[in-house]
Amino acid sequence: MPTQDFKGTLNGWANDIKIGSFTVNTASMLLTLDAAPATAWEVGDTITGQTSGHTGVIISKVTDLTYVINKTIADPFHDGEVIGVTGVVEKLADQGTGYPTETLVTTKAITGVGFKPSNIIFIGTTTSVGEFSIGFDNASDNYCVFDYYNDTPNTYGVQVGKSIYIFEAAGRSFSGKVSFLDSNGFTMTFTKAGENAGVLNVYYLAFR
Repeated sequence: MPTQDFKGTLNGWANDIKIGSFTVNTASMLLTLDAAPATAWEVGDTITGQTSGHTGVIISKVTDLTYVINKTIADPFHDGEVIGVTGVVEKLADQGTGYPTETLVTTKAITGVGFKPSNIIFIGTTTSVGEFSIGFDNASDNYCVFDYYNDTPNTYGVQVGKSIYIFEAAGRSFSGKVSFLDSNGFTMTFTKAGENAGVLNVYYLAFR
């Protein structure tokens, strides 16, 4: 096939292919309060449990009572304790029984694709050595190949049921798959095992 004709064919696919990217903080937790601080927390604020001493850093504010926080799941705030920015009274909040609560941020909606994808190719990586995967997804079938370097250098593994899989160490991983396809994109569901820290960079190629 002549080169010119081949280029013409590719141009015809312009409305059927979307290349994009997004990031996911693998340490993200959704923090829910029953009492808000007098002055709202800001991105970058270090939140400390005044009894537990456990800490996290604010990533974003969702509402007056909910924040996304970078924090380890193994060190939860204590039930009913005062939490906030130590030494700044207006940024402290005394929580009632059953609060604060911490849950994993498990979904991410990707919009702006311009059509309902039928199949998607994913490349996932972090800035750490040996954390990489490439996978395929159509919201029903999910597969990926991942770098197993942090267990055995220069080896790779396969995951079924996941189109993104980042292996950090034994008992520590971060994975994702497409849970829903819609007219303008898709929704990812993520699963965290053990302690994870860092930002997952995802690049995708979506097909109509």
